[in-house]
Amino acid sequence: MRVLAIAPATDFRGAGLVTAFESQPLDGQRILLPVSDRAAATVERGLSERGARVDRVIAYRTVATRGEGLGERLRAGVDVAVFASPSAVEAFAAAAGEHGRRVPAAVIGPTTADAARAAGLEVLALAQPSTVEGVLAALAAAWR
Repeated sequence: MRVLAIAPATDFRGAGLVTAFESQPLDGQRILLPVSDRAAATVERGLSERGARVDRVIAYRTVATRGEGLGERLRAGVDVAVFASPSAVEAFAAAAGEHGRRVPAAVIGPTTADAARAAGLEVLALAQPSTVEGVLAALAAAWR
């Protein structure tokens, strides 16, 4: 097995991961790519185009619940809802209904921001970079 050294990430989406591999020759390399059942093919396609043999396997499935207690908490008052994935936004919107649209969103990245806007949520804070620290910094800036 060969260890690949990749560049530090500045874009935390799939395209950023592919870019981080730019300096590595990937011809014939076998790469195991465990993903969610909802993952886009961006990484698989990008690495394959660079010559890698990518084995994409579903490692986990995203399953929404009914959101027990969500309505009660929304009625009690919420200043912001923090989202780290589009599937979390979609599950929240489905469970919260109209009540959820009154809650501003803080999101971890542009893909999650797009999902929030599509669900009718106002994006109050967009992390840059797409990390927990980025979400906290974006919230602090929004609340100043």
